Amino acid sequence: MFGGYPNLSEVAKIERIYSILYDWQTLLTGLAAIIAALLTVNSIGKQTRTSTEDARKQLIRSETRWEEEKKANHRLAMTALPHALNEIIYYADKHWNYLEKFAEESPDGIQPFRVDPLKLPAPPLAALEKLQPACLFPKDEEIANIIAALTRKIQYHEARLKLFHRKDKYTANLGSFLRTVIEIRCLASRLFDYFDNTYVQINIDQKTLVQSLNSIAFEKPNSTAKRITQQAIERDYRRN
Repeated sequence: MFGGYPNLSEVAKIERIYSILYDWQTLLTGLAAIIAALLTVNSIGKQTRTSTEDARKQLIRSETRWEEEKKANHRLAMTALPHALNEIIYYADKHWNYLEKFAEESPDGIQPFRVDPLKLPAPPLAALEKLQPACLFPKDEEIANIIAALTRKIQYHEARLKLFHRKDKYTANLGSFLRTVIEIRCLASRLFDYFDNTYVQINIDQKTLVQSLNSIAFEKPNSTAKRITQQAIERDYRRN
């Protein structure tokens, strides 16, 4: 009613398969474990390679951003350079003019004198502070050395001048003082050259300049200042 009995040969085959599986089950389990381990190692390896590549890309992005920030900070530091250098050159010129009067009284350069601090400009400390950011990320290491030398020269000059702030006159070699003043001016000029070479020129088209000129001269559209400025703009663009 429920069908025929299984064939003896089929039963024998099934029993043989069970016997083989039973005899080899340990080995098959081990092979399965090895395969699983290999798959796991491969997956971990892919994740590790992906993480390493991501970390490398992140490092490149960070370095690129740092380089861009460094250049931006340097450009911003350079904007304070001309005004600071003007102050230092003014300081040097005033000291030269003051000491030059003593030199006229002593052709050999050896002259007893007393310095009146009220007739000399104060040390340009604020100007020196403005120069310091330019040392952080210079394009040329020499620039940092020039700024350090300039700071040292001014400090040295001021320290020697303090000896002559007293009531009594002291004899000194004016040539040495004047030489230091010239060195200060020379170093400031070197920094001016550096600024000129690193200055980023932004070209403004003629139409935009004329619009700005019309805006600033709105109340006096026929003024002489507007006329000569417009002529200068046209002349520059014809030259270019």
